[in-house]
Amino acid sequence: MFGYRLSRCSESVEWAIDTEEAVAAEVAAALRVSQALAGSRLRYARALRERLPKVGEVFAAGDIDYRSFQTIVYRTELITDPEVLAAVDAELAIKVRRWPSLTQGRLAAQIDKIVVRADADAVRRRKEYQADRQVWIGPRDEGGTSEIHGTLFTTDAHALDKRLDGLAATVCAHDPRTRQQRRADALGH
Repeated sequence: MFGYRLSRCSESVEWAIDTEEAVAAEVAAALRVSQALAGSRLRYARALRERLPKVGEVFAAGDIDYRSFQTIVYRTELITDPEVLAAVDAELAIKVRRWPSLTQGRLAAQIDKIVVRADADAVRRRKEYQADRQVWIGPRDEGGTSEIHGTLFTTDAHALDKRLDGLAATVCAHDPRTRQQRRADALGH
């Protein structure tokens, strides 16, 4: 769906924010999940198809589980050189089948060894991004509201998203607030 939509607009793959958000909104509506979760699923689907097709084949064949696939995507996502990424994809597709019983930490370490050999800078960038995580709150210019922005570990962001959905769903049927308003109010209380 993403490829189809992207082909019909003027955005480039690297800057396809509007297209990605629009597709995530459609996926969210179709699956009845939050847009954040749909965006995450879209990210992994794109990685399977565009960034790591050989690892995607291993995953599609059932030789690795979803957790392993997620770990591989996460550990390789800062590789920007297409040739380096293709080499890492090919090597991981061969080796990951031999690691079915590794813990997530050990799997990540094995993946990092391959990534470091191919692109040490990608590992450094990931560590910097993790170290730079934060949340900041700033006032909006009007209306007595503030904006919240932040960078969290992906697992923490998904957990927060699910908690907000859960809290937003606990109100009575006659609550006049939208789902998004209830999520915002749940975060504030």
